[in-house]
Amino acid sequence: MIHCYRLGGLNIVLDVYSGSVHVVDDAVYDIIGMYETSSPEEIKAAVLEKYRGAPDVTAEEIDACFAQIEALKAEGKLFAPDSFADLAGSLKETSAGVVKALCHHIAHTCNLNCAYCFASQGKYRGERALMPFEVGRQALDFLVARSGGRRNLEVDFFGGEPLMNFQVVKDLVAYVRSIERDAGKNFRFTLTTNGVLIDDDVIDFANRECSNVVLSLDGRKAVCYPGMEGSMGAADVQVGSKVVVDGNFITGQGPGAAFDFALKLVEVLKGQAVMEQVKEELHYQ
Repeated sequence: MIHCYRLGGLNIVLDVYSGSVHVVDDAVYDIIGMYETSSPEEIKAAVLEKYRGAPDVTAEEIDACFAQIEALKAEGKLFAPDSFADLAGSLKETSAGVVKALCHHIAHTCNLNCAYCFASQGKYRGERALMPFEVGRQALDFLVARSGGRRNLEVDFFGGEPLMNFQVVKDLVAYVRSIERDAGKNFRFTLTTNGVLIDDDVIDFANRECSNVVLSLDGRKAVCYPGMEGSMGAADVQVGSKVVVDGNFITGQGPGAAFDFALKLVEVLKGQAVMEQVKEELHYQ
């Protein structure tokens, strides 16, 4: 199985079963897309017609492409077989009914009102509500009871905006910490938030209790690695900037802006004077 897509001006071919990723030109992208459904003669005719006049797309080049595809197939890097196909049934039998993760819909509402929101501003076309502690506790007890022999369990606090129900989030985590050792479990927590309500209390909690914090940059000023602008959702991408600060969010352009990003963090956390001192000691211009 292959998955072909275009992103950031690149033609990407993902071989699902081997995990191999190939970046190819336009003609090869088309050839691979037709490879399993058309004969070599049909592919060659279609590609030559589509790229008529292109000096680098010839019958000889297409034949060489066929040879490279077959070589990659032989190496198990393209059109690789599903090595788990025979195990699928037995895996289902041994894991049936076992739950290892829980998406905790802690807040059926949001503090933003984004028109494009897939969750209809957090309420999913329903009534706005916040999950009470008792409901959340029962869900966590269900996860523990149905997790079988799995020791490591995952919980994602989701919404809407979970920080609108932050006290319940904290209470539920405290509850889990009180039972996980006796239950023989190890919980990892993720907090998915738009970041607007992040303060020192949230930061301390996330650093202490969360393995991951997922932030949405939708609508905020941000910068990204060049060529990835199309993957930034509704963010207001600041092309040409190395570092952008918007509220609690600081984004950097990539490895080439590492010093600028680090200096901006120092400035935000310690002030302009400390940043200038660090910058001078680094001899960074």
